[in-house]
Amino acid sequence: MTVFRFGLEQVLRYRKQLEEAAMQELARAQNALLAHEAYLHELREDLAREQARLSRAGEMTSGERWLSGSYVTGLTQDIKAAVERRAVLEEETDKARNALVQRAQDSKLLEKLKSRQQERFLRIEQLREQKEHDEIATLRFVPSAR
Repeated sequence: MTVFRFGLEQVLRYRKQLEEAAMQELARAQNALLAHEAYLHELREDLAREQARLSRAGEMTSGERWLSGSYVTGLTQDIKAAVERRAVLEEETDKARNALVQRAQDSKLLEKLKSRQQERFLRIEQLREQKEHDEIATLRFVPSAR
């Protein structure tokens, strides 16, 4: 019996490698987004704490109030920049996800082709073997005398 060989096996392996690379890129983008979300959450907590502290301004000197106000302004700007950065990271994550989907589709297409070719090969091989068995049975057939 002959062995099935898929002519595009190297292409399939290459597409699988591209799919793996796309998975890794998506994981990297998702991790970066999660880390940035944690950073943004910390900034918002710091802002809330400082605003609460500033609301109790009666306990502070004018210098402390000015310093706290400046800190709130800085935190607000940092949050604005972090929100903009988050939008960029979300876009990168979406691009990475779309790239992975495309790579997976490319690989799946070749896998289906390989599967169909393998099934066809097996059917042809089975028919060839059946024909061979039929020929052997015909050659060995001895009609009985009546």
